[in-house]
Parts: sequence; structure tokens; C-alpha cells
Amino acid sequence: MNLPDPAAHSKNVSEACRVMGCSRDIPYRVKRACENGGMEALKEKNRRDPNMTNRVSEEVEQAVVAFALEEPAFGQKRAAEALRQRGVFISPTGVHCVWLRHGLKTFAE
Repeated sequence: MNLPDPAAHSKNVSEACRVMGCSRDIPYRVKRACENGGMEALKEKNRRDPNMTNRVSEEVEQAVVAFALEEPAFGQKRAAEALRQRGVFISPTGVHCVWLRHGLKTFAE
């Protein structure tokens, strides 16, 4: 399998990399990976599996989302305190993580 050579057009790897906006090392790494493992070696590899044990339960997550829609002006600390008064126990950081997962933004962001 032949990959396009970035230096074939300009006859200069440095110039080709400057035009492409990458390091001079990249074409050589791509070529070496393709020679060793073919196209499979060029695919993006996810190195981490998500750690689902750190997530809050679905009931807590839904309560946080509902509260955020109910009181959009509250910050994460104030929302966590208000939820605690309702019997939903979650930290301010946990509230922020739930907001990020659901695409809810704060005023500061």
C-alpha cells in the first residue's frame, strides 16, 4: 500500500511539513506505522476506557439536570446545597460534571 509522499510535490520534507502545519517527524512516523501495521496502525486508538464507577446514579443525574433547568442562575456550589436540602447528595464538582455531560453551561463559561 502506498501513501502519498508529502515531499513528492515539493521535493522537500521540511517545506511540505511547513505547508501542512505539522512537525517534520510526522511523515516519518506515519510511513513507519504504515509499513509495520498497514492502515490499521494509522487509525486513532483510544487509550482509555471510561470509568463508569465514578458516575452518580441516574436518579441523581436527572435531579441535577431538572434543577439546572429550574434554576439556571445558580452556580454549582449553590445548586449542590439546594439539592442537598431536597435529599439529593452530590458535590459541587459532581454537579459541574453532570452539567458538562448534558451540555449545560454556567455563566462563567
